[in-house]
Amino acid sequence: MRNALQRLRRHLRQGTLGDVLLSRAGIMPLHARVRWHGAGDIGQAARALAKWARILCAQDGEGAWVLSVGDGGDYHRQLNLRLRRHGVRHEAIGLEQIEAWTPGPDGKPAAVLCAYPDSRRLTRAARTVAAHPAFAGVPFEYAAGLDPERRLFAARDEYADTFFVSPVLLDDPTPYALYEESLKHFEQKCGLRDFLDLYQLLRTVVENDVPGDIAEFGSYRGHSGWLIAQTLQALGSRKHLYLFDTFENFPAENLGLDYFWSRTHAVDFAEVQRKFEGLRERVSLVKGDFTRTLTESGLGTVALAYVDCDSYRATRFLIEQLLPERLSPRGVLVCEDYGHPALLGNRAAVHDSLDGQRGYLRYFSQFSGLYVVVKY
Repeated sequence: MRNALQRLRRHLRQGTLGDVLLSRAGIMPLHARVRWHGAGDIGQAARALAKWARILCAQDGEGAWVLSVGDGGDYHRQLNLRLRRHGVRHEAIGLEQIEAWTPGPDGKPAAVLCAYPDSRRLTRAARTVAAHPAFAGVPFEYAAGLDPERRLFAARDEYADTFFVSPVLLDDPTPYALYEESLKHFEQKCGLRDFLDLYQLLRTVVENDVPGDIAEFGSYRGHSGWLIAQTLQALGSRKHLYLFDTFENFPAENLGLDYFWSRTHAVDFAEVQRKFEGLRERVSLVKGDFTRTLTESGLGTVALAYVDCDSYRATRFLIEQLLPERLSPRGVLVCEDYGHPALLGNRAAVHDSLDGQRGYLRYFSQFSGLYVVVKY
């Protein structure tokens, strides 16, 4: 009874009691929906960020406050007004002030709330915060989907109600057949759009005899890894596949861009092993944090690396480890997470690692959200 009362008081203090009831009814609360899927308008975005501020301040304890970053425009004003209404202490600053910001007497904020509606300034703010030691461990919250180009795309997309005839339909088996077979063994975790783009990239490196093996980083419960293995088999390739994952849960993430991932996504490694029993000659499951297991895995030259690890830390590590030395000329590195609204850490890492570099073809697929890098 006492524990139940304590939980009730905590939810009342954080303003999350209604969210708990919605979650139990199978409905995602607004602040969670905006984090994962983006916001429909600036009012919705401001409400979501204000809710995160209340939750994170309540977790941080007495005296907690937040840093509100924006340009003083309508979105930023709405956010600051909501923070005041809810009694959330905050300091409002602009993008140019982030780099020079230093903690005052109140110490670090409980969160950084970024109220820029455009991806350009939002990404710049995220990269600055990620590199700033004063913000180590400070949650970074934002709302994607507010770019005016999103509405422009929806209004001008002449193919929204049609389809294209794909060359993959000429293959036997088609990737559609492989995908349907995969769903007999796995819950749907690798999206069909992702696989259709990935399938064509795999076929390209196989048909062009690009030297090296295939590696996936962030395999979770094995759905995409199984699809890669079956694709290689269908293409008659003898390339070996390395699947890197902790195969336990998501590692602890100290960077504020990715704090919400920590200790999530539990995996039963024994179950994954069982599902790959018939593929052991062509697939290696490399268990552990790949920032430590990569050098001891036996992986040499890489023809294609599929990076599905979500976070800034892991993405930047892999780009900087794989591209210069391990990835073959004409080899391909794929960042699966770039286009996902919630995965700003991945996007920031891509640009911190690659912007200004020469020698790579870089392409974003508007079909799947994959970011593709081909080494010349």
